[in-house]
Amino acid sequence: MDNSSNITRDDTDNIELLEDILPAANAGDAQAQYQAGFIYEQGQDTPQDFEYAAYWYAKAAEQDYPLAQFALGQLIHYGHGLESNPLTVVRWTRQAAEQGLACAQGFLGYLYITGQGVEVNEPEAAKWLTKGAVQGDAYAQHCLAKCYEQGLGCDASMDEAVYWYTTAAQQSYCPAIIRLGELYSEGVGVEQSLELAFQWFEQAANLGYKDGLLRVANCYAYGLGVEEDEARAFDLIRQLAKADVLDAVVQLGFYYRDGIGVEPDTATALEWFHQAANEGDVNAIFQIGYTYSKGIGIDADRVVACEWYLKSAELGHDWGQYNLGLAYINGDGVEQDLTQAIYWYRRAAKQGNSWAQNNLGRAYLVGKGVDKNDYLAYLWLRRAAEQGFPDAQFNLAQFYQTLPEEEDHQEAVLFWWTEAAKRHDVDGQFALGCYYQKQGQLEDYQRAVFWFQQGAEQEDPRAINCLGSLYQSGEGVEQDDAQAFELYQQAAELGNPNAACNLGFFYEMGRGCDKNIDRALHWYHSAAEQGFANASAYLAKCYWFEVDDDEASMAWLPQAVSSGDLWAHYHLGVKLISGEGIAKDPERGVGLLRVAAEQGYQKAQLNLGHCYFNGDVLEFDIEQAISWYQCAAEQDNLAAQLMLVQIYDDDSENKDCTLYFHWAKQAAELGDINTQYNLALAYRDGKGVEPSFTEAVYWFTKAAQQADAEAQYEVACLYLSDHELANRAQGLSWLMQAAELGFVKAEFQLAIEYLDDDTPEFDLNLGMQWLRAAAEHDSVAAQLTLADFMLDADGPVYEPNQGFEWLKLAAANGHSKAQFLLGCYYDEGQYCQQDQAESYQWFLTSAMNGYLDAQVVLIQYYWHGEGTEEDDQRALAWTMALAEQGHPIGQYFLGRFYETGAALEQDLQQAKHWYQLAAEQGDTDATARLQALGRQ
Repeated sequence: MDNSSNITRDDTDNIELLEDILPAANAGDAQAQYQAGFIYEQGQDTPQDFEYAAYWYAKAAEQDYPLAQFALGQLIHYGHGLESNPLTVVRWTRQAAEQGLACAQGFLGYLYITGQGVEVNEPEAAKWLTKGAVQGDAYAQHCLAKCYEQGLGCDASMDEAVYWYTTAAQQSYCPAIIRLGELYSEGVGVEQSLELAFQWFEQAANLGYKDGLLRVANCYAYGLGVEEDEARAFDLIRQLAKADVLDAVVQLGFYYRDGIGVEPDTATALEWFHQAANEGDVNAIFQIGYTYSKGIGIDADRVVACEWYLKSAELGHDWGQYNLGLAYINGDGVEQDLTQAIYWYRRAAKQGNSWAQNNLGRAYLVGKGVDKNDYLAYLWLRRAAEQGFPDAQFNLAQFYQTLPEEEDHQEAVLFWWTEAAKRHDVDGQFALGCYYQKQGQLEDYQRAVFWFQQGAEQEDPRAINCLGSLYQSGEGVEQDDAQAFELYQQAAELGNPNAACNLGFFYEMGRGCDKNIDRALHWYHSAAEQGFANASAYLAKCYWFEVDDDEASMAWLPQAVSSGDLWAHYHLGVKLISGEGIAKDPERGVGLLRVAAEQGYQKAQLNLGHCYFNGDVLEFDIEQAISWYQCAAEQDNLAAQLMLVQIYDDDSENKDCTLYFHWAKQAAELGDINTQYNLALAYRDGKGVEPSFTEAVYWFTKAAQQADAEAQYEVACLYLSDHELANRAQGLSWLMQAAELGFVKAEFQLAIEYLDDDTPEFDLNLGMQWLRAAAEHDSVAAQLTLADFMLDADGPVYEPNQGFEWLKLAAANGHSKAQFLLGCYYDEGQYCQQDQAESYQWFLTSAMNGYLDAQVVLIQYYWHGEGTEEDDQRALAWTMALAEQGHPIGQYFLGRFYETGAALEQDLQQAKHWYQLAAEQGDTDATARLQALGRQ
């Protein structure tokens, strides 16, 4: 709050000549006394004389003339004609204000705000400013607007602030006009509009307000709300500077230094800065130091810079103080002196310099130049943060994070990160992005994307890399490898080693780009050279898996192990155990495996289990083996689960049906086909578990879905045979899939289903097609069936030549019935040349394969000497074998042997015994012989 602008008061409309009003003034007329004072104050038609002005104002004031009371207070306030006395100023101003004088009310509000002659009382200030503002005093309106803007004595309200600034501006009050321009320029309380800001600045300039003209010049210089016109800006500033407007002199120095509307000319810039400095302008003094410090257009000279910084600092310039403190911190232009640095930081900080406050807070936080003090660190960081300084806001958030965990400061951390981020602080944006990314919910991922995007727009490589990771995973955005690749490349080229490693991985995998191992290795090496620890592991893996260069991979393995990569621990451990490409060191190898295993790396757990199970590297310990296998198995390591299945099924000491089925199911759920199939068999056959066709179908189906033809066939059979699960369509579908995979049993069964004329699916052509397929795949059953169809003269596909060939193939493939039938055809000469010797060979083969009908015929061949020599002993041998199998013809023949005494001693009782057994099975010949023997 200030009173830098003239405060207007309601002067008399018609000021007469001093000689005309002195008589009335001397006679005690208060108005005439006030007019006399005004004439002397202004020096109108008489020499200016503040003492006479004060004399006459006092006369009128003592008569409660409010204009005179206010005017007298102003003379005393500025020390014109009377010694300055704040208490007296307040007394006269209050008397005028209480009589309703608007300008006095506004000034009294100012005194309460600044605490001049009274204690600071913001509510009282707001009260008097409101009284003056309502009566139309522009100064009061302007000050009241500031109160609303800053929340001084009233609730902060930018709407009210803008209203009163506008009201004052409409009375051509230039400070209000300038502030409106600033609000529109910054977008504070109003929608940002550089064009409207320029219009307000131009209005102030047109009213002859020099600050307005300065602002207009800067708008032209930088194209703010108006088309850029540096030449015009330069002309305006130069005119003001030549008119000895001090701010313009300084600004002209800027224009020459920065080349605005004129060729850069640091020498001329320094001349203007020096001119302003000689007139006591502290900013000009600072700018001379800044120019030397940065070497703008001249050789940098930090020593000279610090001399000028010191001059400006001693005159109270906060930036001079801050920069001097920075110089002392770094020993740049002065000898390093942390005490001096803190001294100047503190002086700048007390003036509200947020940079100094931030650095002072950080100094207290780490104890640099001062004793470590968390409270003072918090205090100064908070002050800078509340001024909107983003570095301090971020540092304050970090400070909250250092507080004890039992105190929940997360809300404060997020608040200050957000404040910093909103002010384009990349650290705050990155911190927010990382925080939300870790929360794991969709809306959090979307927030993370937003903040990383903000950082990416400022080319923060960390944010760009993290944004790439979100596109890679599809968290918060639609998954897009191509976009992730572009972001990784951008961040990597900006020097982010993590992004370089990610880019290498994308090239290695061909994600979002063409696979390029050379480029992958280039970026991995780049990341490693920048000290990114994880890059060594990526290099070791890439050389191992992609380049097949064991030597290069081994070169990176030790560094990868040092980085903590578990694959590297596992891989190097395995090599040390085996001695592959490295000196064998089983003890160290097991140690590396154990480190990885204890951190949950399942391959290491599996191999450590193998070490204990095999008893080669470590002493055999089945309990330790089971323990490590279980650790890996619980992470869905299929190999470990299968080891547990094996142990709980085969190991006599650890056999456990419950655990066997538990791990078998785990392995089966992970897609192990063999386990799925075995589980299905167990449930189907009730082996170690309660039979369940439902479970059998479930596990057969799991395997079948992985194109296991045998499982497809088995599940088809269940659907086609089990009454509760009957589903012919499903059964045929699975049969078809298995058959199409060339599974012979399925081909044959599918043929049978299509050839069954009692079913809706009957299809002779399809049936024969699949039957032929099965036969061609060496299914002897299919070959025999195909032969039966083709040798049936009454059938639909009578093809005797082909049929006979299929019969011979089935017989050659060991089918006993086919062998028997082939013997019959050679015996009869049907479909072939009659040949009893050939017939005998096929009957013999069939009989030896256990085909009973062939054995019966073979007995007769030996008995009668057909196709071979007569041989009662061989006939007897086959007869006894057949009889002992319970075959009635064999029993009958054996009876005949005993009855006739052929090939053995005659024994009628034995004959009757075997006849009786045959007769009981319905053999009529045996019955007849029994009757004949009974009559004897």
